[in-house]
Amino acid sequence: PTRVPHADAAAVAAALEGEWLLGFTVSARGAIAIAPTEAQQIFSAAEHSFERAMPAALPGLLRSGGTFSAKVDAATSTATLSLSPHRTSLGPLPLPATPYTERLLYLDSLMCITQPGTDSADATIWVRPTMKISNELDEDGFEP
Repeated sequence: PTRVPHADAAAVAAALEGEWLLGFTVSARGAIAIAPTEAQQIFSAAEHSFERAMPAALPGLLRSGGTFSAKVDAATSTATLSLSPHRTSLGPLPLPATPYTERLLYLDSLMCITQPGTDSADATIWVRPTMKISNELDEDGFEP
């Protein structure tokens, strides 16, 4: 089930602010892949920018950076994240920077679960490096 407790795109962008570490990915077949410690993403809500390093199909980390925007469909309570990289590379090799969309399945102060595209069954689980619960959140970890 989807749980993104933010009423609008600005609130989602603000909730994404800061550093996230890639915990693991789960494929549609249920295979779990633990992420390397260097895999992370950083969002700046004020600048609508992101930096990301994720495992690639080839050995190494796929690094990208650019702009992002969040969209919330209040009628269906779904949120999407549109990432528009200005640069993408695999090690020293530059790659085409292609925009892509991820569906936000879950977002709170500690965890963010995304799904690549809109029809994929894969999931990517991101966690905060500090894993602290904010005092400004309710008992379920959501903003009041």
